[in-house]
Amino acid sequence: MGVIAAERIKVSTSRSAVWCSLLALALGLALAGLQGGSAASVYMPISPGEAAGGATVVGVPLLMVLAAMTVTNENRTAMVRTTFQASPNRLAVIGAKALVAGVWVAVVTAITALTSIMLVRAMAGPESGANLALDSEGVWRTVGAVTVYAFLCAVLAVAVGVLLKHTAGAVAVLLLWPTVLELMLGWLTSAGKTLQPFLPFANGLRFTGVPWYTVDGVTFVWNTTGSLIYFATVVVITLAAALFVVQRRDV
Repeated sequence: MGVIAAERIKVSTSRSAVWCSLLALALGLALAGLQGGSAASVYMPISPGEAAGGATVVGVPLLMVLAAMTVTNENRTAMVRTTFQASPNRLAVIGAKALVAGVWVAVVTAITALTSIMLVRAMAGPESGANLALDSEGVWRTVGAVTVYAFLCAVLAVAVGVLLKHTAGAVAVLLLWPTVLELMLGWLTSAGKTLQPFLPFANGLRFTGVPWYTVDGVTFVWNTTGSLIYFATVVVITLAAALFVVQRRDV
């Protein structure tokens, strides 16, 4: 518990964590506002997944960078040596970082997703926002799914930070993989269309119900719960690799 408390204090007292969280919230709400305004003029019903799209597709990658930096910043400043001297159990330290970052990112994302849905409903009007009432089961299912997805993304980001050590490399992987590589793979090669059902972020986003781009005709192998299990498995494997590596490094 002491290791978790120490990591919680590090994150909660970091200005970068606060500003990154506020930026994710602001961008999520800005996109929700644009969506609500456009929906009001065309009278098209909006699903909860669509309303939470900004929080998920834009906000979560930003918060993944924050999660990775909980590791890479300590490597850059050599504070990781002090951390491991104070807590020799390296597995516990990385586990605490993953847990604290995961909870932080999940809470910020849940707030952003819920407020985005409320904003879209308020701006879109009763007709376009009919599916966004807070007493709707679909709204809470979406918020819950997005929260779980955000938690797993944060844990994955911590693992990537451990494996790569450097902020630039971790940020490049975490931002380019879901937003560029997975997005373009199916469009650039014929093999990409076959691979798309097995891409981790595509499966994670499918579970949330947030619309994401896939090539026409792509069929996933499993249902939405299976997509969550697949994405979680990728996260667990990556974290296990990070724990294996950190045990054998000098720092």
